[in-house]
Amino acid sequence: MWLWLAIGCGRDCTPEIVRPDRDGDGYGLGAPSFACVGPGLANRFDDCDDTDPTIHPDAVDTCNGVDDDCDPTTLEDEVSGVPLFHDGDRDGFGGAPAGSGCPSRGVSLVAGDCDDRDETVFPGAPELCNDGRDDDCDPSTPDDVGRFGTEGYADADDDGYGDPDRPLGRSCEPIGATTGDDCDDGDRLVHPRAREVCNGVDDDCDGLTDEDVLPEWWADADGDTFGGEALGPACESPRPGAVHRGGDCDDARARVYDGAPEHCDGTDEDCDGLVDEDVVDRWYADADGDGWGRTEDWVAGCDPSLGARWGGDCDDTDRNTYPGAPERCGGSASDCDGRTDPCVEGCVWLASATHTFAVRPSDGAVLASLLGRYDTVDRTGGLWTTDGTDVVRRDPGSGVATGWPLADELPEPTTWVECIPNYGSCDGTYYRTDWYCPAHHTSPELGRLAVGTFGELWVPYGERDEVTDYYGYNVGAIESGAGGLMVFDTVDGLRDELAFPWGTLAASAWPVGPDRLWLQQDTELAGLAPGGVEVARVVGERAVDTLDGRMVVLGAAVPRFAGALDGADLGVFEPLDATDALALAPGVVLATLPDGSVVVARGDGVVRELLPAGSANGVVGLGPCP
Repeated sequence: MWLWLAIGCGRDCTPEIVRPDRDGDGYGLGAPSFACVGPGLANRFDDCDDTDPTIHPDAVDTCNGVDDDCDPTTLEDEVSGVPLFHDGDRDGFGGAPAGSGCPSRGVSLVAGDCDDRDETVFPGAPELCNDGRDDDCDPSTPDDVGRFGTEGYADADDDGYGDPDRPLGRSCEPIGATTGDDCDDGDRLVHPRAREVCNGVDDDCDGLTDEDVLPEWWADADGDTFGGEALGPACESPRPGAVHRGGDCDDARARVYDGAPEHCDGTDEDCDGLVDEDVVDRWYADADGDGWGRTEDWVAGCDPSLGARWGGDCDDTDRNTYPGAPERCGGSASDCDGRTDPCVEGCVWLASATHTFAVRPSDGAVLASLLGRYDTVDRTGGLWTTDGTDVVRRDPGSGVATGWPLADELPEPTTWVECIPNYGSCDGTYYRTDWYCPAHHTSPELGRLAVGTFGELWVPYGERDEVTDYYGYNVGAIESGAGGLMVFDTVDGLRDELAFPWGTLAASAWPVGPDRLWLQQDTELAGLAPGGVEVARVVGERAVDTLDGRMVVLGAAVPRFAGALDGADLGVFEPLDATDALALAPGVVLATLPDGSVVVARGDGVVRELLPAGSANGVVGLGPCP
């Protein structure tokens, strides 16, 4: 038995057994003492955590993982009646009831989720634009168009970009375009993602016009694709023949431009301010003194004493053997073409307005003359021509002519009427006035004849369609219908296999061997392989002759000579206004000029007159001298 004697306490209380109460929850913990109940002392015991006032024997055990009532046997059992709900989408809101107890993963204390499979759907969720789905589980609230809707803009040109001055309001389903940044809603090629082209229009709506696409132009008077006079920027060519690069220090000569090969002529061809430096001119060792040297033995420079100007001599011990030399009789190959040709002494047949005549190219002597014009000459000296439907060969020595009628080989003439509507115009509005019914009359026609590499005769043919209107007068001729080429043996006249089909009437054919044919039609030159397969095309130039597979052509823009093989340029002569030409050798041509004179020209610009003005207006071909 405890016995305390309180003497002189000086206060009105009844002492009793107490324990320290440091958290002030009315329950003590620690060593007992005999004193009056007061601050820091409690007469109720069994506090299991005297640092937390929410933990004591009378506390309610909650779902927090802590023994709130200091009774391990009743851990959280006081809340066993709290209702729980399944939270399948883990959005914090439950749907179907899940019993009672403390909440855990997959259950929630909060109910009201109207779609427990979608974490974006729960009470209080924002109402998105999604075809009326109830995002906030409140059927009375509509989609929040003002917050989540899309602004629409009128899109008159249907390019996907709208007119910023014509908004159509916000909606869940956009009306018109969804962006209002089209700077021209009347042109579907103008919008922010369009490619800027040179047309004076702000195509990409960035406030700039033709930026980064406006080209500079230079005048190109000599046709070498380098310009001299600067013409400034423009979308369209400010002058015919203008080019996009300058650098031409002499726009009157096609061989002078920035980076051009430098030749020994006292001219600054490459426009670097220097003359005849780093020249490309070659001089070839010429042991026999015929003016042609060995191709493999050369030096560059401008001193004529270094050798011959031209290479290609296949026998530098014989001054009568060089490229283009007349073939001497006796099985020689004196022209260095790799073939032993028939005994051809190298006469060129030329044509005037009334005659065809043979000229010796070494001195211009006229050796024979026949009345009439002919297309080509074969290796035996026979001259060939056509009257449109028949082929004729004339022997220049005997004068005997042999005719081959080709009527059975050509398409049959046809006639038909084709009616098409005729239109008139009033104030820019077109309307049909009546029917236009022209009559079509096709007639067969032959093109220019040519003798091939092996002596065969090539005959281009086609149909010419003459159109006559319903009043009975001729209104023009149109080349059309099926065309092609026939090949004949020049000895027996028998036709070989069909060579090359062609869509329209061919003006000229230039055979260059068993596997290549150049065909001229208007201003286009096509290179064909067997079967009519086109392997090359040269546009805007006219063929005049062949030499070992190369085409000698006359340029359209700047009269010139060039060698073209499968469309690739193999060299350009100095400008020479020629009407026709014949290849004598690589780098050497014989040409007729507009005044009727005949010249021999080299690639380095050297021109020698062979016949005076008024002599000839065309070249027939190369054959044996009569």
